[in-house]
Amino acid sequence: MIRKAVALPGLVLILALVPLVSTWGSVQAQDGGIGIYPVIIELKDALRGGEYVRTFTVINQQDSDLTFEFQREGDVGAWVSLVLPNDPATPVDTILAPANSDTTLILRLVIPPDAPNGPHSGKISFQSVLPTEENPESSAVGVSIGVAAKVEVDVTGEQKLTGAVVDIAISDVEVGYPLRIRTKFQNTGNVKAKPQIGLQVKDAQAAVVGEGSYSDTAVDPGATNVINSDWDTSGKDPGDYVAGVAVSLADAQLDARQLNFRILPRGALTRQGVLEELTLDNAPYAGAVAKISAHFRNIGQIETRATFLGEIYYKTTLVKALSGAERLVQVGETASLEIFADVPQAGSYTVSGKVNYEGKETEVRELIFKVPRPGGGDGELPLWLWIVISGGAMLGGAVVVGGSWVLTRRLLRFFRI
Repeated sequence: MIRKAVALPGLVLILALVPLVSTWGSVQAQDGGIGIYPVIIELKDALRGGEYVRTFTVINQQDSDLTFEFQREGDVGAWVSLVLPNDPATPVDTILAPANSDTTLILRLVIPPDAPNGPHSGKISFQSVLPTEENPESSAVGVSIGVAAKVEVDVTGEQKLTGAVVDIAISDVEVGYPLRIRTKFQNTGNVKAKPQIGLQVKDAQAAVVGEGSYSDTAVDPGATNVINSDWDTSGKDPGDYVAGVAVSLADAQLDARQLNFRILPRGALTRQGVLEELTLDNAPYAGAVAKISAHFRNIGQIETRATFLGEIYYKTTLVKALSGAERLVQVGETASLEIFADVPQAGSYTVSGKVNYEGKETEVRELIFKVPRPGGGDGELPLWLWIVISGGAMLGGAVVVGGSWVLTRRLLRFFRI
C-alpha cells in the first residue's frame, strides 16, 4: 500500500493506492512512480543467533531526488537494520533515492538467541522527508510518499551447513603476477559458511612446485559469491602447469578439479583499458569537497594497476592537479577510482583527466558540474539583477532606500542567493 499525505491549509488528505503487481513485482503508484520490490522479504529456516542479509530495491521514477526515512515495525522490527551495499557494516536511517533511478539496498537481520521457533512477521517502510527550513533540500516535492514491504522470518533451531561449488576458474598469468583461483560458491544452508579451498600446483614433469590453503571468506546464507585465492608465481619458470583445486566444507569435500594454465614471460599478455565516464558522487557546496569517480574497465588479458591523473578547473582557471589511489583491476572488471577535490567557491567546475594503467593511458574524459553556495544559489547574479540592485542603491531618501532594500532582499530570496 502506498500513501500520499498532501499538505493543504488546515487539511491533510490521505490517498490510498493498491499495489499493481504480484508479490515479487514492484509496488508502483499510478501517478507517483515510487515503488519497492520485492514486496515480501522472506527468510526460511533462520537459525537463532544467526545473521542474514537480503537485497531489495527502492524505485524513484519522479524527476526529482527524494530523501526517505527508514521505518520498521512488528515482531521482527527490532531484528532488522538497513545498510548500503558499499558500507555493509554501518546501519543508516535515511537514504537518498536519485531521480529516475533504482536504488539497491541491503536489509540485515540478526535473529535473537532466545527467539522462539516458528513464524515471525513485520514490515519495513520508507517515508519521504518533506522540506523544512533547516533542511530545504530534503525533498523536492511538497508531498510525503510512502512505500512498504512485508518481512517474514521462519525461525528454526536446526543448523544447516551446506553448500555447492558452481564453478572454479583460472587464467594464464605472467611471471611475477599472482595466479588467481576464482571459486564460485553457493551457500545452501542457514548459517554463514567458510569453504576451505586447497591448492596444489605441479609443473610439466608432475613435480609439486607449490601448495596453499584458503578459508578466510565467509558466505552468507542463500548467497552465491566468487572467492578469490592467489598463488605467488615469483621465481617460477615460464611453462605449462596444472593446478589441483579441492573445495571442502565442514570436512566434506564438495568438488575437486585439475586445471591447466601457463606462466608466461613478462609482457606477453595484452593490457588494455577504457575510461568509460567521470561521475560526481555527492552534492558539494562551496567550501566543501567533491567526490568524483573515474569508471575504468579492464578489457585486457591480465589484471592491471590503475590510477586516475587529471586536473580540476574553476571556470577556465586551473585549481590543482588531481590523482587518485592506485587500484588493482581484474580482467573484465569495471572499477570506480575515487578522486577528492576541494571546491572553495560557488560556480562551475571542470574535471579533466585519464587513467594510467601500468604505463598505458586511456582517452581523456571531462566532467562539468556546478557548486552552489552553502545556503543555495550558484554565486553568479544575472546582469539585470545587478542593474536592479545598483539602481536601488543609488536612489536617495530613506523611504526609497528602504523600499529598494526590501525589493533586493526579495529578489535574493527568490534566486536563493
